[in-house]
Amino acid sequence: MAKRKRIKFEAFSLHGFLDGKPVNYEGLFDDLVYLSSNQRTATVGGKLVAIPKIIKSQKKYFFTAYSGFQEATLLIYDTQTTEEKIGTLPQGQLIARKVHGAVDVEKRLAYIEANRLGVNASQIAELLKFASRHIERYEGLELDLNPMAGESFNQALDELGRIQRAKVQLSRPNINWTDFSNELTTFADDSNAHVLEVEGRASRNKSLAKNNGLISFVKSVTAMAHSPIKNAWVTGSIGNNTNLTTLNLNKYVKTATVDVSVNQSGKVPEHEVREALSGLLDSDTTRDGGA
Repeated sequence: MAKRKRIKFEAFSLHGFLDGKPVNYEGLFDDLVYLSSNQRTATVGGKLVAIPKIIKSQKKYFFTAYSGFQEATLLIYDTQTTEEKIGTLPQGQLIARKVHGAVDVEKRLAYIEANRLGVNASQIAELLKFASRHIERYEGLELDLNPMAGESFNQALDELGRIQRAKVQLSRPNINWTDFSNELTTFADDSNAHVLEVEGRASRNKSLAKNNGLISFVKSVTAMAHSPIKNAWVTGSIGNNTNLTTLNLNKYVKTATVDVSVNQSGKVPEHEVREALSGLLDSDTTRDGGA
């Protein structure tokens, strides 16, 4: 029987603007396709990240992102002899992790492979911004991949009894902060901010309001298809338990899994991954356009 592998992907919404206007996503990704592999390679978050190529099919863009650390030497331990030795990699090579991903520019939707040791969505967005600097007309581009909350996030919020504190990080949505009419977004718009962080703490033995204010905002906005929330942390207790737990939105991202084959060399055929990703993008009911 042929070997199979399950790959989990996480969903993100795309937010980008240039000179105060929504970026033309198809035009941007078309231009990124034709950059050289070196122009899509940079150090992000202390690790080297590279997207060697981007493949376009209709209005979907498929890529594989590699990441790793450029170590000058490697400590190699031999379990048979219990000896160690120092090894080196040839110049320009590194021990890498890879993740697959795809973007639907019409839906402003991305699915990126969940790999704890690989590059994450935020680092991919940073790399794409870096790559765009090689194209003069994209100077000043802002680009974010915000997590799409799974249904379990609001369920977990509802299970919290006393909420001690909450912190929310927002990034500027397409196109206007005021699309999410709220005192927080109005303040961000007036400040001409790209990223806004807000934190609320309850008084001792009290709880933040669950149906008003910050918590209500988080619950309603994360339910939208294109949420401006980059991350959220909510700390509270469950039921009568006095121990505190912290909910991290990035741990509750909407996910989907696919099954792909594994060839005799242990590799997953790239065309199968692209077909699976295309199916995820097509079947996702995220609305087109919008905020």
